[in-house]
Amino acid sequence: MESTQNTRMRSRGGYRYAVLTSLVFVAVYLLNYAVPLPESETGYNSRLVFWAFYTLDAAALFYIVRLHRFLPKAAAAAAALGLVTGISRFADTNLETGLIIGGTVCIVFYGASLMYEEYRIPDRVFGMGLPKALRSVLFGAAVGLPFAVENLWYFFMQGTARPQNFFLSALRALNPGITEEVLFRFFLFALCTHLLKGRVSERFYRVYTGIFLVVPHALLHLSDVFLQQGVGNALVMGLMMSVLFGLPMAALFVKKNLQAAVAFHWIIDFLRAFFGYY
Repeated sequence: MESTQNTRMRSRGGYRYAVLTSLVFVAVYLLNYAVPLPESETGYNSRLVFWAFYTLDAAALFYIVRLHRFLPKAAAAAAALGLVTGISRFADTNLETGLIIGGTVCIVFYGASLMYEEYRIPDRVFGMGLPKALRSVLFGAAVGLPFAVENLWYFFMQGTARPQNFFLSALRALNPGITEEVLFRFFLFALCTHLLKGRVSERFYRVYTGIFLVVPHALLHLSDVFLQQGVGNALVMGLMMSVLFGLPMAALFVKKNLQAAVAFHWIIDFLRAFFGYY
């Protein structure tokens, strides 16, 4: 009897966690519209992206403090990813933004790595040799290439291509490829798994986690679209982005690893940057 009661309490707690995590994202999204946009901001999209980063920073710091462990391999990887994304963003904008993005990636990656280790979540980064990691990168890029071409065709229809420096384009594409996959796939998967798995039904866990790995990331790109083109167009665009890009990235991450998801994301942004649509 006591065991059944505990199971029910854990189940209720799991569904509450699902509601809470959803409400946090919705609150940040709506607050972005409620607070007047300062002149220094270029649009609601850019501000929402940084607010989302700060929210995930805070969540990752919570787990870093709570778990207070040191994982040398994860720390080295977090520092390396933070450095790469910081340099990539600096090449695209400025030093301050590069430091913010690099710091965010470092903190969130390490916080997530602690969660994977502490809560025994199946590894999505480590535990493979260099050959397998390289195969994953090549596989992710190969799978992403048709999607990248389809995305590029959309931009071709909007205006003439202006080819850019090959190496600079490759560098610039590392920022969204690494940053968004670390934050919206690697970390959110750990968060959903820790809070929900074993507390809710397996079907609910899979569906909710799948949605949470796709929809928030897609909606981050649409804040200005809601205002400029209306709710209907924004929802259609959000659905297309989720199906054509978010869902394949999330599936690659869950079924393969972070390396494959990053490579998929990178090839899309690389071609866009190389042909001058960045």
